[in-house]
Amino acid sequence: MEQWDLYTVDRGRTGKVMNKNEPVPAGMYHMQVHVVVFNRAGQMLIQQRTESKQWFPGLWDYSVGGRAQAGETSAQAAEREVQEEIGLTVGADVPFCIRGGLQRAQGVGERLTPIAMKRPLYIVAFQPCRGLSTKEVFTALHEDGIRDEDRPDNEAAQRALQNGDVRLLGRSLGNVLEPVSRRLRPDIDKAIREIEAAGAVGARMTGSGSAVFGVFLHAGACRKAAQELQKTYPACRMMRTAECGVVIAEDA
Repeated sequence: MEQWDLYTVDRGRTGKVMNKNEPVPAGMYHMQVHVVVFNRAGQMLIQQRTESKQWFPGLWDYSVGGRAQAGETSAQAAEREVQEEIGLTVGADVPFCIRGGLQRAQGVGERLTPIAMKRPLYIVAFQPCRGLSTKEVFTALHEDGIRDEDRPDNEAAQRALQNGDVRLLGRSLGNVLEPVSRRLRPDIDKAIREIEAAGAVGARMTGSGSAVFGVFLHAGACRKAAQELQKTYPACRMMRTAECGVVIAEDA
């Protein structure tokens, strides 16, 4: 028998469950999810409900919809419903965009493990030059090969985040695409060196480029570095990690 978690009006999980097709207890709620799928032409996929449905039989409905089963988050329910109803697997980065927070991604990004971070991180980030072609970067990587020293130490990075060890995190950072992109765009190499010179315990490129970032020990060091880097890179911003979502603050 399928079971659903019961929630308060503020979406707080009560620890109680109900069976499918039972009446929802007064003052409690269960969670539903809806996913809307569009193609490149901007057309939305819709489904027609069967005539046997108890509610709104025969009418047109969202691409995907259903109830979250007991123990599921809304993200997990959405992923499952998409696969069950229309046979699609969401893109590798979609699960993270739905769930947010600090997650360790494995596979091609579809396997996510939440990580509790002991302390916030203070970061500067900016794009020092125009972006690169991902195809161009991977073609060059195939020709150059991957060096072991460019790989991130994921296990150490996870421990560093959980223990609040910023220095260990800095030593654990890595990006196998970075040497190629630094060669193709010397401005990336220059920016990373300048972040390091500004006192970062670790500085790297994101993805295949060209955005770069640096991690600092504390807010004061990060703020000082951001002010100095903004003289050359006006788009440089100081950031502090948030537990969930995006928080815009004048003074991070």
